Amino acid sequence: MGHQSSIAVTPRLPARDIIHAVVRNMRENLEELPYSRLAPSHYIVYLHPNEFSRLEAVVSILEEQTFRALSDELDRLGRRSLWRRSADRVIGASPRELEKAGGE
Repeated sequence: MGHQSSIAVTPRLPARDIIHAVVRNMRENLEELPYSRLAPSHYIVYLHPNEFSRLEAVVSILEEQTFRALSDELDRLGRRSLWRRSADRVIGASPRELEKAGGE
């Protein structure tokens, strides 16, 4: 009877999942202030060395598309619904502006 060795294979992480994780992190870490909401402007992404090796050649594209996804999400979050605008008018509330902490 032979001995079989088992090699753990880590499933490949799609690059889009990295972008989705950064956007989710931004949404979860909005800083609520009295007159605005601040979105984080710096993100550090840690990858397993194998994943980094696989994605190293496309890092600039990954960064560009992550920036685009963050901008799209900020635009979406910054739009207030008709219901919200009406409610703010009725109660006299000032809308809280959505800002990027630290600029771009």
